Parts: sequence; structure tokens; C-alpha cells
Amino acid sequence: MSIFEEMFPDRNFEFMRDVNELQRMLSEAISRGVVEEVTPLAHGKLLELPKKWYRDKESGEVYSLTLPWERGLGHWDRVDLDDFIDPNQPVQ
Repeated sequence: MSIFEEMFPDRNFEFMRDVNELQRMLSEAISRGVVEEVTPLAHGKLLELPKKWYRDKESGEVYSLTLPWERGLGHWDRVDLDDFIDPNQPVQ
């Protein structure tokens, strides 16, 4: 089970208090050194929604947190980093 599933099993937020609670838990996990915030990558174009990315230091998995915006309260999801690899670019 991922750290995000442990903190907030439902991927979609229904209420702003859900967003605030997850952000509180993420802050605690960061202060304990379990999670770190990482810079989001753009996938072909600029990110359209306000997002923050976090990496679980134990598993190495990266998760995106789509922050609340005018049409929704946001959600979290696992990031597939393979989607950001350009097969035409040499590996460095």
C-alpha cells in the first residue's frame, strides 16, 4: 500500500477539509524524512492545473497532488515517470 493510500485512500477530495488534512499529513511526513516534495515535470505542455509532486523515499514512487481549483477540489494520483521519457533522447 502506498503512503498516499495510507494517508487518504480516496483519490478525490469531496471537501476542502480533506485537502487540508492530507496536506497536514504530508507536512508531517516531510518533517519525518519519509516524503519529499519534488519539482513536477510538464508532459508535452505546461501543467494546466496547480499540482505538487511528492516522492515516497522508501518506495521511490512519485505522486501528484492536484490542488483545489475553481471547478473541483482536486485529487491525488501516482505518477508514471515513464510517460516523461523521450525515447529519442539519449540516456545520460
